[in-house]
Amino acid sequence: MGRDRFRSVGALAPQDGWKAELALDRGRSPPRPVELAEVGREVASDGVALAALLRACELATRVVHPAVLPVQGLVERGGGMALASAHHPGVALPELLAAGGPLAPPLAIRVAGQVARALEAIHGLTTPGERPLVHGAIGPEAVRIGLAGEVLLVGLGRPSAAGPVDDVAALVALLGRLDPDPPAEVAAALGELTGGEASAGALWRALEAAVAPAEPAQLALWLERMAPEALAAAQARERSVAQAVEEEGSAPAAEPQRPASTPPPRPAPIAGCAMPPSSPAGGPGQAAPLVPAGPAVAAPIAGPSVPEPDWFAPPAASPPPLKGVPPRAGPRPPAVPTAPLAPGAPPVLERGVGVFDHLGQGASIPDLPRLPAAPDAFLERLGDDRLRAPIAAVAALLGLVLGWLGGR
Repeated sequence: MGRDRFRSVGALAPQDGWKAELALDRGRSPPRPVELAEVGREVASDGVALAALLRACELATRVVHPAVLPVQGLVERGGGMALASAHHPGVALPELLAAGGPLAPPLAIRVAGQVARALEAIHGLTTPGERPLVHGAIGPEAVRIGLAGEVLLVGLGRPSAAGPVDDVAALVALLGRLDPDPPAEVAAALGELTGGEASAGALWRALEAAVAPAEPAQLALWLERMAPEALAAAQARERSVAQAVEEEGSAPAAEPQRPASTPPPRPAPIAGCAMPPSSPAGGPGQAAPLVPAGPAVAAPIAGPSVPEPDWFAPPAASPPPLKGVPPRAGPRPPAVPTAPLAPGAPPVLERGVGVFDHLGQGASIPDLPRLPAAPDAFLERLGDDRLRAPIAAVAALLGLVLGWLGGR
């Protein structure tokens, strides 16, 4: 026979006469704490009562409200059935009242207002043609104060012949137990609500309009000061739950902590890489960069070294002059600046530059003159005897060619 799905952790306060316990649901991963309310054999053996229980439980699982303890459904437990609900740590309201007495008006309005909000959500959930869902057992036993001051309505999902109006009337009676001597504003607000027309929504709006409710932190402080023993018992239950979860082996294993004096292990160096001296290896919170080992520049290839030529340096010696161009004798004459153009004058070429001198040839092409209007003027402007003979030879050759062509 396999082990039981639920592991009992401790007993809880009875809920509307139903025996309740806190258990660990080992059927889930990880195990979770649940609250189980045992279904009496008289209900389980009665077909009509069991059908009503199934319907109430199915509707209760649909309620989602921060002031309602979630209902999970019916489960098998020890050969019988149990109503499972989510677990929320806290102290039952009867324990708080027994230890601290009646609540201050803001605290009482806080508790009653949250229960009224929860009832409004419960009464609004129904199916067409059927009675709305009700709690049916509103009282101190149905209210729990969380460790942070939150208010929860517990015990939902049980069949009841009561109606929404009965829930509201029971809540008004609960408010009288929370604060037997309410302020005049609260009494006036309750007097305006008639039993046949009262609703949970109208009740909490009237109460919170009469007196500002306390904050959850104020209710938690009241619980800490007025019911320290009940609060300590609730905290002890939570430690038992944590221990049970750990014993089931579902708690994640904590990472082993190294002593503070022991530095973290240094990783093995990578081949070909060295750690820079400015960044210590294995420092806390930083990864040292990898630096290639050895010299940063590769060794030169063995063999004769060929110097890189300087293409912009002047030559060591001038090369021989060009054929047919004698070298210039004496210093180079200064350039003659070009006169500005007169309006309407033809374009003028700029004065030429001795490009061969730039290349170190020792000779210069004569400066280009302005464009001449006639060949004679062109020859007059040349002023260099070195080109007269070549030009005359070209002119004579051109004359011979033209004469030969004319004779044909």
